[in-house]
Amino acid sequence: LSQPFIISVNKNIQILNAAGINLFTISVVAVYKEDGASVFKLIVLTESAEYLQLSRSGLAAGLFAFESTSTEDSVPVIDSFSVADTAENDGCLNSKDYICSQLWQIESLGDCSSDALQYIDFSGTYTLQFTPVCRTPEEAGSPELAAYCDTWLGEHPDIAAGVGLAATLLWRDEECDPLLFEVQFQADMLFFVDESFAVAAASDTLYQVGEDR
Repeated sequence: LSQPFIISVNKNIQILNAAGINLFTISVVAVYKEDGASVFKLIVLTESAEYLQLSRSGLAAGLFAFESTSTEDSVPVIDSFSVADTAENDGCLNSKDYICSQLWQIESLGDCSSDALQYIDFSGTYTLQFTPVCRTPEEAGSPELAAYCDTWLGEHPDIAAGVGLAATLLWRDEECDPLLFEVQFQADMLFFVDESFAVAAASDTLYQVGEDR
């Protein structure tokens, strides 16, 4: 069985360079749960300039925040989230020479243990901390771009020390209630005494096990 749902994705742009080009963007691109599993997986896409790559390695635990926009008591608590320290893909996901795309995974237990809880609301703002890292000349496509990256990060120590990127999501899982739907069937039953269904059985007829079929 499947339950219809709606995902509303907003991309948040965080940092612009002097030319007004977006250096870092982040967005939630997927929310799903494997069959029979209790763990929800949120896939986050980050995009940066071609000479930059984002990293979470070495960051202190807790550099993740979730601010719910739900007004009801049906949201996962922050302790139920876990964020991967490494991207789902090695290097940059795409082959474009002007952007570096990476996928990151956030997991949540999505506990529906409360009897009063009919759904889990993941709507809110997700903020992840990253460290920008310059790509090698081979990865960036030229020594000039790699050198430019080193210079640029040197001129922006606040960004080189780490950036927080935030994405908003509007989505809730409504399968916490195991009863997805209920259908009642009504019918009139008629019994017959012969195989041709020509003669209806009397209302006081008794069914004899092993004889009546």
